[in-house]
Amino acid sequence: QNLYSQFRSQGSAEPVRSLLPPRSGEAAVVHLEVTFSLAVPAGHRISFKSEGEQGGAVIDGASLVIQDRFQAVVATTTIVLEATNELSAVVLPNAEAGTVALEANLPYLMILSLVPPSTATTWTIETTPAAQESVTNTNDGETPAELPVETLGLALDATTEAPPGARRVVPLTITTSTAGLSSLVVIAPPGFEFPTNC
Repeated sequence: QNLYSQFRSQGSAEPVRSLLPPRSGEAAVVHLEVTFSLAVPAGHRISFKSEGEQGGAVIDGASLVIQDRFQAVVATTTIVLEATNELSAVVLPNAEAGTVALEANLPYLMILSLVPPSTATTWTIETTPAAQESVTNTNDGETPAELPVETLGLALDATTEAPPGARRVVPLTITTSTAGLSSLVVIAPPGFEFPTNC
């Protein structure tokens, strides 16, 4: 699987943020490569659930895209079950009975929009017949989710004025929700520099 920032495909509009890794608490896109042991007939459901000790990712129900190995899109109708934070989709809902929607032993790319948490989570992916609770394919909830980087709070106090070329103290306050921050790199804007003893 791969987790991407929402800005990854917006290089012209977001030239800096499109280069950054996905951050917790911000919209992102996950790509999950899934192979099924049993074929999934048209009209069956596939569900995605993100779980963790402190909650899972918040899934956007309108975003599911399923692509086969030729990048053809498999039609679905989706719904998010907010009580369980689960996305459920019916594959090929309008196809004739007996049509195979997702073949066995072939890779499919599942693309979902979500907001990832800062803590470890896992994915549960299952298929079931539309009118039954019996599970036909499952990963047993053992697919770990990729962790995003933490979003840092940043406050810069530049309220005092100074003439060009002057040295001045600019307080910079950074807030983080974890104690794991071991280093920080601050890059000066063009035309500015930091003294060596800063």
